[in-house]
Amino acid sequence: GADLSELIEKIAKMPEQELRKVILMGAESEKLAQKLISSGFERFINLGAKTNMQEVVKTAFKNAKSGDVVILSPAHASFDMFKSYIDRGEQFVENANLL
Repeated sequence: GADLSELIEKIAKMPEQELRKVILMGAESEKLAQKLISSGFERFINLGAKTNMQEVVKTAFKNAKSGDVVILSPAHASFDMFKSYIDRGEQFVENANLL
């Protein structure tokens, strides 16, 4: 994957009122978790490589407060979990609509 150092630095500096929680998933989730911890950011949940979009959306919903916005913001390709970026987005929307 691409070097995510700049993204990690930006996330680490964001106050909680702007970024409540990051939810990690997929093959690179452990590596991203370690980078976040190293940068001093600990407001994340690592669901790991063996999760699915339904679990991710449910976890986001449980951690969101009234007025929060939940976005899907992939940091890596996820061919290990989805057919394409379109499939990934469609699964996100489908599961969000089921809530």
